[in-house]
Amino acid sequence: MPEIEYKDIKAHIEKCRAAVFDPVYLVHGDDYLRDQVVDVLIAALLPDPEDRRLHLETLDSAEGGGVFDAIERINTLSLLAPGKVIRLKDGGLFSTGGQADKQIDKIKDVWEQGNAKKAASLFLDLLARREGQLADAVAGDIAGALKLESEAAAKFSWIAEVAGYCEQNGLFPQSAADAAGALKSAVERGFPKNHHILLISDSADRRTALYKSIKTCGTIINCVVPIGSRKAEQDEQRRVLSRMMQHTFSRYGKTAEPGVFDRIFDRTGFDPRGFSISVEKLVHYVGDAGRITVAHVDQVIDKSREDPIYAFTGALAERRTVDALQFIASLLDNGYHYMQLLSAMINQVRKLLVVKTFTASREGSVWQPGASFDRFKSQVMPEVIKFDAALLDHVRQRDEHLAPKGAKPSKSPTELQIARTPNNPYPVYQLFLQSDRYTLPEIHAAVVKLHEADKRLKSTGQSPKTVLEHLVFSICRPDTPDDVSAPAFRK
Repeated sequence: MPEIEYKDIKAHIEKCRAAVFDPVYLVHGDDYLRDQVVDVLIAALLPDPEDRRLHLETLDSAEGGGVFDAIERINTLSLLAPGKVIRLKDGGLFSTGGQADKQIDKIKDVWEQGNAKKAASLFLDLLARREGQLADAVAGDIAGALKLESEAAAKFSWIAEVAGYCEQNGLFPQSAADAAGALKSAVERGFPKNHHILLISDSADRRTALYKSIKTCGTIINCVVPIGSRKAEQDEQRRVLSRMMQHTFSRYGKTAEPGVFDRIFDRTGFDPRGFSISVEKLVHYVGDAGRITVAHVDQVIDKSREDPIYAFTGALAERRTVDALQFIASLLDNGYHYMQLLSAMINQVRKLLVVKTFTASREGSVWQPGASFDRFKSQVMPEVIKFDAALLDHVRQRDEHLAPKGAKPSKSPTELQIARTPNNPYPVYQLFLQSDRYTLPEIHAAVVKLHEADKRLKSTGQSPKTVLEHLVFSICRPDTPDDVSAPAFRK
């Protein structure tokens, strides 16, 4: 059976509709392209949205779900079901136990956040890949358990706590080889009719027996894009993004003047997800206009390649938790100070609070969630400008009343303005769309959480990365436990 490129997925689906879909798919490579391919596949396998709600199951090895669970579920028949799809994210089937330090840092972060089950799953996964023994880790022999140098292992003594949790709860490592062998056998035996596994992985080693088995019994979809700096690699990156842009513009009936692609690429770099979002922004910004210009790009798209902190605050405002967490790790690794990140979060939440205050006011009733940009420009923006002026005037009068006699008036606090640049309304429109993702009580709660995080960062000695990650969780997912200092299972 075939091994195809991601760009050929639609042709593959049309071919399968005339015959039959394969029981197993391996989709590997760039995460954004993988997501697009998997979404298209799921829609083809379960065309009815209600069927997708009932008969699509997602498992992630990093969240405690894995190969053995997937095998059991895929072979469980459902009465009157049109079919079943298991989406299994388990890149570990094709990886080794390398880069142990980074994996251990991830385990520590999750452990300190209080997610014992996930931390245990990640630890057991690493232990299996390093071919270590749980008993050694429980006894404190971290070097022996994870095959590390003694000096390197000394700073990981806390892992014994995680190992102890695993032992107490009857959790033991299952080797990647065992999991890969079990899946290989299951694939070769076959699944019930109309049952499919979509295996999602960062990478895939063509030399493994599992890869060869999937290639024989199913389909492998390659979403790998070369990320090097050589000309051939950069040309391929540009081709990938150019196809994405043309597809989106065609879908909306748009054309582009020469130079549009180059200008977007200059501002985003090779970031398929960010590039796609930028192209969608352009489409909505131009409204009914059929042609997109370089000037439109300059008006709409921030230089996220140069200003990654804006991408971070944008992810926070849009409640994209996973993206926000990834930005925290990337920004800290690239030299940003943790207080810079906290300050950026405070500024973003302040903006959302001012917008929510406006929409809750009498003047703000002109805003309707999901309103078009044209309607925003003509009806909402004039009221925003009036609101800004009235707010600044109120603050000025208050400050004058409170200031000592003869004191020089302070400058107007422009950070309270919704639209600091009224002639460029599109960023303001985006801010309103983001604010609709939160309720006013959630924004008020976020202000309190930001203040608490500020105190933790300045006084407790806790890991700044852990504090910031917990803050993102607590803002984007309000049901996150408040205690970041002591996981519930350690109390």
